[in-house]
Amino acid sequence: MSKRKNFKVFDNGGKSFDRYTVALPGREHGASPGYDMCLSLSSNPESPTGVSQFSDCKIGKHLGKKIPYAKLPKNIRNHVQKRLSE
Repeated sequence: MSKRKNFKVFDNGGKSFDRYTVALPGREHGASPGYDMCLSLSSNPESPTGVSQFSDCKIGKHLGKKIPYAKLPKNIRNHVQKRLSE
């Protein structure tokens, strides 16, 4: 997935059920003006009780620590790729 370098990835360390946020800044995904499109994910987004939800978000400290895309667990990276190709 060549465009992943444009992602901004955040990990809040498990402070909420949607631990990970993958922001798609500067991309046209229908986000409201002044916001970015974000994909919020739990640690197991494909579970029936997991979270995998697109929404608008403001990038900031409240999303957690910024991490490299490669630091996401493999199951999360695979899920992000699948969701973005839908």
